[in-house]
Amino acid sequence: MQRKRYAHKRLNTFTAPQKETLPPDFLRKILQDHGDMSSKRYQSEKRIYLGALKYVPHALYKLLENIPMPWESYKEVPVLFHVTGAISFIDHVPTVIEPVYRAQWGTAWLLMRREKRDRRHFKRMRFPPFDDEEPPLDYADHLLTVEPGEAVQLDLQQDDDYALLRDWFYESSQPLSDIRETRQEPLADHVYVNGPSYKTWRLSTPVLAQLYRLAEPLLNSQTDTNHRYLFDLPHFLTAKALNVAIPGGPRFEPLFRDVEQDEDWNDFNDVSKIIIRVPIRTEYKIAFPHVYNARPRKTVLSPYHDVPSSYAGDEDDDEPDLLCFEAYPSQLNPIVRVVHTKDWSVPEDVDEFEVEDF
Repeated sequence: MQRKRYAHKRLNTFTAPQKETLPPDFLRKILQDHGDMSSKRYQSEKRIYLGALKYVPHALYKLLENIPMPWESYKEVPVLFHVTGAISFIDHVPTVIEPVYRAQWGTAWLLMRREKRDRRHFKRMRFPPFDDEEPPLDYADHLLTVEPGEAVQLDLQQDDDYALLRDWFYESSQPLSDIRETRQEPLADHVYVNGPSYKTWRLSTPVLAQLYRLAEPLLNSQTDTNHRYLFDLPHFLTAKALNVAIPGGPRFEPLFRDVEQDEDWNDFNDVSKIIIRVPIRTEYKIAFPHVYNARPRKTVLSPYHDVPSSYAGDEDDDEPDLLCFEAYPSQLNPIVRVVHTKDWSVPEDVDEFEVEDF
C-alpha cells in the first residue's frame, strides 16, 4: 500500500517527432489546390479556416518582421504551415548586430536620397493595383520566374576607408555569423561573433569607427539630453495619466475617465474663497504633477534637468580624413603648466630691442 502511494508514477506523455523540412514546391501545391474554396471537396475544412482567422494578425506580424531589407534582393526563410493550407507562419526570428544594422540603414538612406534626387529608377504605381473581382496571382506561374530587383547597396570596393567592411557588409542576411568557421584574415583579428544567434559579439575599434561613419547620417548629432525636455517617454506617460497634451506634442486617449471638470464654485467651496482664474500652463502640470494637479495618478517621475553636455564638437571641415575615436578637437584648449621663476631680471647677453620684441 505504501509502495503504491509513494511510487513514482510514469505519466503518459506524447513527444511530437521532428518533422523533415519539405521543399517549397510542396507548400505552393497546397495553396494552388486550395485557391477556389467553393468546391464541395473542401466543405469539411471550412471550420478549420474559420478557426485560423484569429491567427492571421500574428501571421502578418511574422511576415512584416522578416521582410527583406533594402540592401537584400531576396530572402529565404523557413515556413510553418497547416496541412490544409488554412494558415502559414514564417518560422524565423531575425537577429542583428546593432552597429552593423545601423550602418546598413545609413547606407540605404544615403542611396535613397540620391535616388530621390536623380529619379533614375523612379516609377509611379497605379492604385489600386488589383480589381476587386480579380483573382490573386499564382506565385509559381507569375512570380517564380521573375528576377528580383536590384538591391540598394553602396559600393565599398573602391574605398580604402572601409577595407574591413567591404568583404562582408552585404554578404548575407546575417553577416559575420560564420566568422568562427571561416577565420578570414585580417577580419578574424577584429571581430568575434558566437554564431547566427548573435548572443555575444565583439567588434574592434577600427571596425566600429568605419561602421559609425556609415551610420552617421541617421545618428543624432545632438549630445545634450536636455533638448528633449518634456518630449520623452516618462513625460508622455505622465501626460497620458493626467489627460493633458503637451503643446506641439502628441495627444493620447485618457487613462482615467472618471475625472470631473473643475468648477469655480460648488457646495464644498467657501463663498469667500479666492478663485484663481489664470489657467495653469500644461508644461507645469507635466513637469511637476504633484504640485499643479489635484489628483495625480499613475504619473512617472523624471529628472528636471540632466547634466549639461560639455562636448565641444568636431573638426570635420578642417581634417575630414580623421576617423572617429582617433582625434580630439582643438576647441578643448589644454591647460599647460606654467613654471614660475623668482628672478625676472633680463640676462646680460640680451639687448633692449630683443626684450621689447619678446
